[in-house]
Amino acid sequence: MNKNVILSALQSQLQTIKAAAVKHEQDVYEPAVAKLTAKIESWFATHVMDNLHSVAITSDSIVIKPSDSTGYGNDITINYRASWRRDGNNDYFTTYCYRPDIDSREDNSNAVHYYNAMASIASTFESICNEYKTKWLPAIAKLNSAKEDKYSEIYGIEREIRTCETEIAELEKEIYNQSGFECTLKPYANYTTNYDSGECVYTKREDAYHIKAFYGRSKWDYAYINSFKVVSFPKAKHAKVVLEWKGGSDEKTRTVELNKTRYAEFVNEVYYWQTSRADQRDAEINDRIGRYNEKATA
Repeated sequence: MNKNVILSALQSQLQTIKAAAVKHEQDVYEPAVAKLTAKIESWFATHVMDNLHSVAITSDSIVIKPSDSTGYGNDITINYRASWRRDGNNDYFTTYCYRPDIDSREDNSNAVHYYNAMASIASTFESICNEYKTKWLPAIAKLNSAKEDKYSEIYGIEREIRTCETEIAELEKEIYNQSGFECTLKPYANYTTNYDSGECVYTKREDAYHIKAFYGRSKWDYAYINSFKVVSFPKAKHAKVVLEWKGGSDEKTRTVELNKTRYAEFVNEVYYWQTSRADQRDAEINDRIGRYNEKATA
């Protein structure tokens, strides 16, 4: 099957799988996490402290906010520590907390509430750890696993797409290895400014683009190429590729010889400029000009 057809099918499949993963996260995962969180908050209210602002669970921690303050250090975190095997052996829990200042010149209600919450958590820590390990961890792990399964399908398809794109690129670059092939690099989009009735106006301009083709050992041994023609691409592995090229404003044609490794490096740069990077640059400049001109006239 044509690789472009395969690529198109994979891209279509990717969109379908992404939509399914997002729908699962929104319609199944998030409501289930919210339900589990509500259950944990209820347990804390009954067994730890009944006026905590919020309790949230992640795959390896529980974060308690004693009050609704958004200030730094308003949380108490209970961390689940486990070996990389996650087999339940040698796992344990730790608590991380802050030490808010208490100042007689200020309202200390939030700080006092924080310390009361920490004291309640410390006194019931064993019970918290038992609930966390036997009930809440398995529950959140199950939910996360189902979500990760959905997204792992995306990563698998993306890998297939990258492989397919690489194979297509290698096939398309074969034309560069034919004697007589000619190429002029797409222009480099940029912008310039001028003033119209006292207002700055941004307009697009296109400059000649150049890519270095290294032919020697020194970092200065390169041709700065804007357009070229493959004069000779010999079959012998160690034979050199001969190019006629132009790069300067004088439009003078010059000749350079590259070994095949250096030529392949040059072709990679040329191919990706011609097939993607030039168009990306053009789109970025168009967007930038639109935003700049809109801001200038606002």
